[in-house]
Amino acid sequence: MRMNIEIDDDLMKAAQEATGLDTEGAVVEAALKLIVRLRAQERIRDLRGTVQMTPPPFDQQPNQPPGR
Repeated sequence: MRMNIEIDDDLMKAAQEATGLDTEGAVVEAALKLIVRLRAQERIRDLRGTVQMTPPPFDQQPNQPPGR
Protein backbone atom coordinates (compact mmCIF):
# COMPACT_ATOMS: atom_id res chain seq x y z
CA MET A 1 0.00 0.00 0.00
CA ARG A 2 1.32 3.43 -0.87
CA MET A 3 0.64 6.33 1.44
CA ASN A 4 1.89 9.87 1.89
CA ILE A 5 2.43 10.79 5.52
CA GLU A 6 4.21 13.59 7.31
CA ILE A 7 6.76 12.43 9.88
CA ASP A 8 8.98 14.71 11.91
CA ASP A 9 12.46 14.66 10.33
CA ASP A 10 14.24 14.39 13.69
CA LEU A 11 11.99 11.52 14.76
CA MET A 12 12.63 9.64 11.52
CA LYS A 13 16.38 10.18 11.79
CA ALA A 14 16.37 8.96 15.40
CA ALA A 15 14.32 5.90 14.41
CA GLN A 16 16.66 5.09 11.54
CA GLU A 17 19.68 5.37 13.84
CA ALA A 18 17.99 3.28 16.54
CA THR A 19 17.00 0.52 14.14
CA GLY A 20 19.87 0.65 11.68
CA LEU A 21 17.35 0.61 8.83
CA ASP A 22 18.27 2.55 5.70
CA THR A 23 14.91 3.54 4.26
CA GLU A 24 12.03 5.48 5.72
CA GLY A 25 9.63 2.85 4.44
CA ALA A 26 11.49 0.13 6.32
CA VAL A 27 11.34 2.20 9.52
CA VAL A 28 7.60 2.75 9.16
CA GLU A 29 7.02 -0.94 8.47
CA ALA A 30 9.13 -1.95 11.48
CA ALA A 31 7.18 0.48 13.67
CA LEU A 32 3.84 -0.93 12.49
CA LYS A 33 5.00 -4.50 13.14
CA LEU A 34 6.13 -3.47 16.62
CA ILE A 35 2.73 -1.94 17.38
CA VAL A 36 0.97 -5.14 16.29
CA ARG A 37 3.35 -7.33 18.33
CA LEU A 38 3.03 -5.18 21.45
CA ARG A 39 -0.77 -5.21 21.20
CA ALA A 40 -0.73 -9.02 20.93
CA GLN A 41 1.47 -9.19 24.05
CA GLU A 42 -0.94 -6.86 25.84
CA ARG A 43 -3.88 -9.16 25.00
CA ILE A 44 -1.93 -12.13 26.35
CA ARG A 45 -1.10 -10.21 29.53
CA ASP A 46 -4.79 -9.38 29.93
CA LEU A 47 -5.45 -13.13 30.19
CA ARG A 48 -3.22 -13.38 33.27
CA GLY A 49 -5.17 -14.97 36.08
CA THR A 50 -8.07 -16.01 33.85
CA VAL A 51 -6.60 -19.25 32.52
CA GLN A 52 -6.27 -22.29 34.79
CA MET A 53 -3.14 -24.26 34.06
CA THR A 54 -2.21 -27.57 35.61
CA PRO A 55 1.44 -28.54 35.29
CA PRO A 56 2.11 -32.09 34.03
CA PRO A 57 3.09 -34.71 36.58
CA PHE A 58 6.75 -34.60 37.61
CA ASP A 59 7.62 -37.65 35.50
CA GLN A 60 6.30 -35.88 32.39
CA GLN A 61 8.07 -32.56 32.89
CA PRO A 62 10.04 -31.49 29.81
CA ASN A 63 13.84 -31.73 29.93
CA GLN A 64 13.83 -34.33 32.72
CA PRO A 65 16.22 -37.23 32.32
CA PRO A 66 14.47 -40.60 31.95
CA GLY A 67 13.90 -42.51 35.16
CA ARG A 68 14.04 -39.51 37.45
